[in-house]
This record gives sequence, structure tokens and C-alpha cells, in this order.
Amino acid sequence: MSDRMNDRIEELLKMLGDVDDFNREIIEKGSVKVEKEGEMKKEEKKAEVKKVMSPREIVERLNETVIGHSEAKKQLATIFFKYLMERENENKLKEMGKELTKSSLIITGDSGVGKTFLIQELCRILGMDFLLVDCSNATAEGYKGDSITDKVSKLYDICDGDMERVRRSVILLDEFDKAVKSPEGNGKDINGKSVQQELLKILEGRDIEVECQSGYFKTKTSFNTSSIMFICTGTFNNSDYNIEDIVRERIDKKGRKTMGFLSEKTTEEAIKNDRREVRKNITLEDIATYGFSEEVLGRIGSVINLLPLTKEDYVAIAHLDKNSFGEYEATMNLLGKKLIIKEEVYELLGEIMMTKKTNSRALKPLVDSIMIDILYDASENTKKKN
Repeated sequence: MSDRMNDRIEELLKMLGDVDDFNREIIEKGSVKVEKEGEMKKEEKKAEVKKVMSPREIVERLNETVIGHSEAKKQLATIFFKYLMERENENKLKEMGKELTKSSLIITGDSGVGKTFLIQELCRILGMDFLLVDCSNATAEGYKGDSITDKVSKLYDICDGDMERVRRSVILLDEFDKAVKSPEGNGKDINGKSVQQELLKILEGRDIEVECQSGYFKTKTSFNTSSIMFICTGTFNNSDYNIEDIVRERIDKKGRKTMGFLSEKTTEEAIKNDRREVRKNITLEDIATYGFSEEVLGRIGSVINLLPLTKEDYVAIAHLDKNSFGEYEATMNLLGKKLIIKEEVYELLGEIMMTKKTNSRALKPLVDSIMIDILYDASENTKKKN
């Protein structure tokens, strides 16, 4: 290359900045330079970045009311953080040439393990509107009954017609596993495949028309679902389909290497026999085998698996006043008495809940059955003294 050409290249480089300083920056910080916000050139006034609660703070708040599920809490806190950061800073994203990302996921877990409660608590902590949609009785559009679209339209009323609230809200599609395709595949599957097709449109982003009251007149408006967070929940276990068997079969076929980040001490046999290990390793592939279309699952970002609770978890749940003896303690105080519960009672409640299919939902009926006779006698004794 000629000296004249070399001189010209050096001139061009100097126009972009000092060559020596640039090279020094490459050596000291690597090939990608990360500038602090204060070092950025102030060409024009840009939108400020709005802060939201950090994932760590969210988890700390969740720990006050939700027992167990530490890994799921971390995952969900991070997902909600990213979702809110994007929605709160949409103008900033546009300046960066970025678009809002769609947010949807699946949460699996036994009945009564806390799927709905966990999401409700997240929404309460973060001030987000929440709509629970029951998929178990959803029908295809045009058929008798409520379609998914009909159910989703209720979000508008929950948000009091505030479109900004609609855009940063959560819709929980409960009993999502009930929208599984019919195994026979004959005729019009109005509860399975047809519902999945409708779900696909909603997850992709669909205008939902709603009727609203304006004075004496009713008008129509619409909102788009593309900015809403959709969370699909289910046990994925029933008499015809059992996702745990699907996972075990996958282990047998593909071997332990496909199971993800497992301890070296964990054997194939242990995985197949331990429900917690099986549940931990449910994937989108397994849910597809269960009976969901790849088109629908292609719109789902991730799968979060809530594991079966341990006895220690159930004992901790029983200790929470609002879940067990708290209301009875208040009644006893009104009667001038003090209710004392020994630790062995909580231990026994934990053992019994472990055996119940309803899991933590069995707690209140158990406590009620214990307290009926005690409260009955306590109220009578108070009358005699009076």
C-alpha cells in the first residue's frame, strides 16, 4: 500500500477520534467499549429511564407471604422486572430503535401448590392489574358458552377503562392444560384445538372489542393484547394425559444428558422415581407431546415448574396466621381467652397436607375441624362466667 494511501487512512481515522486513545481503550477495556451515562454525548434531550423494583427486592417481598418455590420466585421476579422496565420506558426503547417484546410463559405444578397465589402476590406487590381466565369451560368462538376472547375482554372493566393499565396488566389463563387437543381428532374440537387456535391469535396480539358505557349511550372500543403478559397455568395431569409419564419416557429414550443441569449424583432411576425431579424437568417439548400445537408453544417464552411442596413448606404455611389459626386467635381474644397452639400441631398438619391431593388448600378445612369443638366449648364457658 502506498505512503499516500496510508496517510489518507490515518487522516480518516483521526476524523473519528484520536487513534492512540482509541487503541488504548481497546487494550484496556476489550473490543467493546461501555460508556457511562454521564460520558454519552449530549446531542439532544432524551427520555429518562424510569426505574422499577429490582428482582431481588421483588423476591424479598414475595418471601413475606409465599412459602417455598425459591427458584420460581427468582425466575418470575426477573421476568416481571424485564416486562415492567420495557413498558415503563417504551419511549426510551423507541429512541434506541427497539420494540416491546411479547411476554408469555407457562407455569406447571400440582393443584394447590400456589400457582395462582404466586402471580396474584406479584401483581399486588408491583401494582399491576390481574385477570383470571378459566380455560376449563372455554369454547370456540361462535359456539354456546364463553370463548377465550369473551373472557379476556373483561380486563377492560377491571382496569376501569384505563388503556395504560390494560397495557401493563397480567392475564392468567388458569386450567390451560384443559385446552388440550382431543385424542380422537374426529369432528369439531370446540374445547381443544379450536380454543388453541383462538389462544394463538390472542398471544400474537389481537384487537379485543369491548362495549363501554358513555352517559346514557353504549359505545364500542378495543384494546390490543400484544402488550399484555399472559401466564398459562395447569397441572398437566389428568386421567387421559399425564405429563410426568411423558417426562419419564423421554428420560428412557434420550438418557440423562437431556435432563438439563442435574447433579452428577442424580441417577436416571432417582429422577424417574422422584416427582420433584420429574416436575423440575418438564419442557415445552413435553407439553407439545401432551397435546399442544407447536404454533401456540412457539409464542410461549419459557416454562417455570413449581415443585411439590415439602413437609417443611407445609409446616411454614400452617404457621402463617392468615392461613390457619389467626382468625380463631382473634375470636378467642374477643372472648377474653388466649389460644395456644403447640408446635406438634403444626407438624401434624404438615404431614396431613402432604397426603392430600389438594395440598395447601387442605389447611383451612383441617384447622376448622380442629377448632369447631374448642370454640364451641369456649363460648359456653364464657356465658357461664357472665
